[in-house]
Amino acid sequence: TIKGFSEVTIKNYKSKLKNTSLYFIEQGVKPLNMNKKDINGWIIHQQYLNHQASSINVAVSRMKKLFDYIVDEVHLDTNPFTKVSRLPERIKEIHPLNDAEIKSIIEIARKHPFKHIGQRNVVILMIMLDCGLRVSEVTNLENKDVLTNQLIVRNSKNNKDRSVVISPMLKKELIKYERIKNKKYGKIYHNDISSPLLISSKG
Repeated sequence: TIKGFSEVTIKNYKSKLKNTSLYFIEQGVKPLNMNKKDINGWIIHQQYLNHQASSINVAVSRMKKLFDYIVDEVHLDTNPFTKVSRLPERIKEIHPLNDAEIKSIIEIARKHPFKHIGQRNVVILMIMLDCGLRVSEVTNLENKDVLTNQLIVRNSKNNKDRSVVISPMLKKELIKYERIKNKKYGKIYHNDISSPLLISSKG
């Protein structure tokens, strides 16, 4: 909180740090007495659990940040994670969806038995595919975030706002969704600019 991290980041840190703390508690290692040997044992334990090198590196970075804070607060003089080397990561070859696959996904979403849900799902998928938004960013969108040719993404990663361009195709689907949403639920959501852009089947 003091560092100004977003609520999502804090929640993630707390859940991940809890798992890490359980290991060190079982080993009888206290944070202020931790040394390089203890850390190496923890890393080997994660490898034994078949965790990927990339995941272990993220965990180490997370612990390094925690101990940076402990040093800043003058509970320790040095950070035991400073000299921990990153594990070599296997480079993954990412194959993006092709046009046919994207078209198939959108068509399946559109075939939902309830028109308003189907159109909402189409919009969700198109925003993610077209604008590269994360799930949490899509669910946090409000009516005021949809501008003429762009979306405003608020409180995204690193607690920053950013804007992304909307394609004419996505804009068309957004307009269609607004029309169906207003007809289904009334204009209460449309008139309130702070209302969620995407709403559940129960409103």
